[in-house]
Amino acid sequence: MPRKQVYGKRAPAMSLFSNILDSSSPEQLDVNAPRRRRMPGEKRAAKKTETELKDIKNERIQEAEVAKQEAVKTQGHEDTALGDIENQMESLKLEAADTEARSKESSKEKKARKALRTKDANSNPVATEGIKQKRRIKPTSVIIPVDTESHNEVPVEIALKEMPLAEQPLDALAKLAIRPKSSHENHQVQAQAAILPKQHVEDKYTHIRPLLDLCSDPAARQAPTPFSSWSSKLEPHFDVSKIAEASYGEVYRLSLKSSIPGFTKADESVLKIMALKPSPELCPIISEDGTMSKADLARQGKIGWMSSPASVLSEVQLLQLMTPIPGFTNFRELRILEGRPAPAFVTAWKAWNKSKIKGEKSVFPDPSRKANYDENQLWAVVEMQDAGCDLENIELRDIWSVWDVFWGVALAIGKGEKGVRFEHRDLHLGNICIRSCRSPSEDAENTDPASALTAQKIRNTHRKLGFTGLETTIIDYTLSRADIADSPAPAVQDVAFLDLEADPAIFSADATYEYQYEIYRHMRSAIYYGRPLAFTSPDPLTLPAHLLKATTWREFHPITNLIWLHFLLHKLLENVVWPSSDPELEITLARVDGKVKRAERRARKIERALVALRDMLDPEVLGDHGDERGVASVGELVAVALVEGWLGEEDVVGIAGEGSW
Repeated sequence: MPRKQVYGKRAPAMSLFSNILDSSSPEQLDVNAPRRRRMPGEKRAAKKTETELKDIKNERIQEAEVAKQEAVKTQGHEDTALGDIENQMESLKLEAADTEARSKESSKEKKARKALRTKDANSNPVATEGIKQKRRIKPTSVIIPVDTESHNEVPVEIALKEMPLAEQPLDALAKLAIRPKSSHENHQVQAQAAILPKQHVEDKYTHIRPLLDLCSDPAARQAPTPFSSWSSKLEPHFDVSKIAEASYGEVYRLSLKSSIPGFTKADESVLKIMALKPSPELCPIISEDGTMSKADLARQGKIGWMSSPASVLSEVQLLQLMTPIPGFTNFRELRILEGRPAPAFVTAWKAWNKSKIKGEKSVFPDPSRKANYDENQLWAVVEMQDAGCDLENIELRDIWSVWDVFWGVALAIGKGEKGVRFEHRDLHLGNICIRSCRSPSEDAENTDPASALTAQKIRNTHRKLGFTGLETTIIDYTLSRADIADSPAPAVQDVAFLDLEADPAIFSADATYEYQYEIYRHMRSAIYYGRPLAFTSPDPLTLPAHLLKATTWREFHPITNLIWLHFLLHKLLENVVWPSSDPELEITLARVDGKVKRAERRARKIERALVALRDMLDPEVLGDHGDERGVASVGELVAVALVEGWLGEEDVVGIAGEGSW
């Protein structure tokens, strides 16, 4: 989906100098003008005058240095006073350097002038040619690129040094450009002539610079890391396997090849790898009538599915924000890579794709084909703690597991709502992971991780939650929304979010075989109309203009979390075996609790609570505040669970963190 993207601006050029030779006297420009020969006494006097002038200028520079140090100490006028002093110092230094340079005239130029004065120009044509060329220079301008945003200033000679060679003026013109005006002119004019805006330095990574700044490794913040070298450091220690595909990226797991002291399975990582769109200059050009050339159409097809740096930035900010909250994924690192995928990841991609049947193959291009990715392709790699298997690949059949998983997710979402006004907005089964927190002895007979999760392992029936030892983790915040900084004024609140109206195609997917796609439309209807089923237009891509202006995806709409909890519960109950119809219920409970009748009553109470939850979260009643048990947020749903006795306060505090609701 296209997402809002902010890029840097290309700085314009502006003229800094014009009529540079205006201050030169006619005598200096006329190479044939006769000169009176100085007497020895005059030479000594002139030399003495130049020496005294040089000493005076050095004293002025030292005085300016002292004034600068005092300004730094006092910080009285800060930038204004300090900037004036630095400008003055720079001008004085340039004037002193130029005076000294003019006093050391080359012997070749002296001979050339002597030849011209004696009208013997043919005696050394090579020497005179350079002098004549300098005299023929016409008044001109030096064009220096300007950084219009920073307005930083540096001495002229540094800017000229940074200019491309083809744009640099002739040596004589450069010297004249940096030469201060005569000493009798106003000193402020000298400072202005010696200072010019800092040259804009082209940075091909400008559009991903905010992402680079988020990398924890100082070296990685300077420029992208080559994909091959980054991968080569992982391969000796980890096996790479592809485990899933997200909306805009692929998910790989790093598994230890051999045990490392102090390093457990819980320390292993998963990597979400997202291809990044190129800089704006390389993106396809759309004409005013909305058409593109054939080349741009092909380019658009190649990069259209890639992630914008702005959307990845929003996701990483949310990962950092939600990590401290129990029930959300543990973010570890961001790394920006460059180049084609390394062999280990190509092999993992092929193995995953080969294991899928027709119709379930990868939607991402084959990384082994050079035509799909060039050597300058940029990638964002988000490293997170391995949270286990996603619910999409696991079928839970007992009510104990369903109860633990549902409330594990609900309590995490409720805490996110309260803390940062969080909405997930894409909480399908693939974005919920579960893993077993049972001891190894409890899962000894289940060597397959999936079997350990689906096996009915009831540890106790005495509590109201935590029957099975299954831990839930919410992942993937691509479409999510949250306040990322505290602000006393809600109008200026800094918010991480994605405007789903930028690509409304997500609301038009066919839900015939997958109920998930209907949830996006329910969510949109609830945001703009207040109820999930209110918007019934035959054209799902069109909304009235007045609604689009009145409400935005930037705002906090906690009802979307309830809609996704409805979807989660709906999917969890599809295959559940209800206690009321389970012929083996007593046998199962007898292995856990000696008091079978008490455990059976607990099971039937959970069954009734699940049915009540299903009714409360039905899209037909969500948003209907006339219902006395109607809820507007997950936080209110947790409050209902406490009142009804479905959960205890220790369950809420133990999972949701410190503090009560």
